[in-house]
Amino acid sequence: MDCSCPDHAVPCKHLAAVFYVLAERFDADPFEILALRGRDRETLLEDLRARRAAATPAGPAEGVPALAEVMHAYWAPGAEPAERLAGPSTPPDALLDQVPAFPIAVRGEPVTELLRPAYRALAAQE
Repeated sequence: MDCSCPDHAVPCKHLAAVFYVLAERFDADPFEILALRGRDRETLLEDLRARRAAATPAGPAEGVPALAEVMHAYWAPGAEPAERLAGPSTPPDALLDQVPAFPIAVRGEPVTELLRPAYRALAAQE
């Protein structure tokens, strides 16, 4: 946000006016925000259609029963949640493998490795 006017307020009245006009345009057509990045609505939709057509449908995971086989027990009265459906087992610290690396380390250790025992301990308490 930069303006050559002598006003010291940020945003100045000129920048605020631009923001109001942009907000009105985005309210009228949210796809207009894509124009700031050099794309338009049709380009985005064509790209999404191409990606959808190229994607292959995922089959059922190995060891997981088909939905039709377990629907009778999904809302069984009195059944504990674990008895209803058991999905694939995910390690409690799997999220730490997906987050980007933190730019800091604590005593030379990556932050994710310091958090890993806590994630495992919290899962063990359940």
